[in-house]
Amino acid sequence: MAKQKQNVFDKETAILQHAQNVLEGNQIPLPTLQTKYAELVEHYEMLLEDTKVLTNISDRLQNRLNMAHDNLNDANDELKASHEQIEKQNTLLVETNDILQQTVDELTKARISRRAATLVIFIAIILFFLSEVIIEPVIDSFFKKQLLGALILKGSIALLLRPLDTLMEGYLLRNALKKLKVEK
Repeated sequence: MAKQKQNVFDKETAILQHAQNVLEGNQIPLPTLQTKYAELVEHYEMLLEDTKVLTNISDRLQNRLNMAHDNLNDANDELKASHEQIEKQNTLLVETNDILQQTVDELTKARISRRAATLVIFIAIILFFLSEVIIEPVIDSFFKKQLLGALILKGSIALLLRPLDTLMEGYLLRNALKKLKVEK
């Protein structure tokens, strides 16, 4: 490609050199000078036409490059906007996931607390029947009709229900957490 441009310029350089040589010659007859001048004008017309074509091609290529650059910038801007939108959606999803996880944890704790309370009530009912059938006669014989001692012992049994509820809830919660870890 460089040689083709060099050849075009070599030809034009030779024409220019020839024209300068003609000008330097002092005694050139007018008809020869007119002929040489006509040749120079003809070469100049061809050079001007070639320059116009090259300029036109260059302008079209520059326009294509500018359009490609603009399209690339537009695509880049769209990618940036999409990336920002994806980042916002991702942040929103993470926040929503955290809220959902907290809700699931709270629901699990509430369900376990309810289950523990149910078990403790069931144990209290069993203790009540056991105290009436088995413990009551022992308490009566031990305290010999002392109502205060019997009430203190029965009150102590009743007060043990709350720690029993807490222990049962902790046990069920640990089992639920183990189950979740195994599932994951």
